[in-house]
Amino acid sequence: MANLRVLDPYAPYLDVVVLLFLGYAHVQNYREKKALACSSCSMVGRMGRWQSPLLWAGTVLVIVFLALPHVLPGLLM
Repeated sequence: MANLRVLDPYAPYLDVVVLLFLGYAHVQNYREKKALACSSCSMVGRMGRWQSPLLWAGTVLVIVFLALPHVLPGLLM
């Protein structure tokens, strides 16, 4: 774990990359739901009804973990 300190200067850039990937995932999820509403394609697999709630749960967790280093010092003081 100590070797991860090497990435510390790049943390803000990595945060932006993570948020961009999450935004892309939400856009893809929205496009898939829109295509399903038009019945132009069928849902593949059984993960369809869990896809959106899991994506939102993961998004909330990522946002909490990204905000934690900024909020935690204020809470501990």
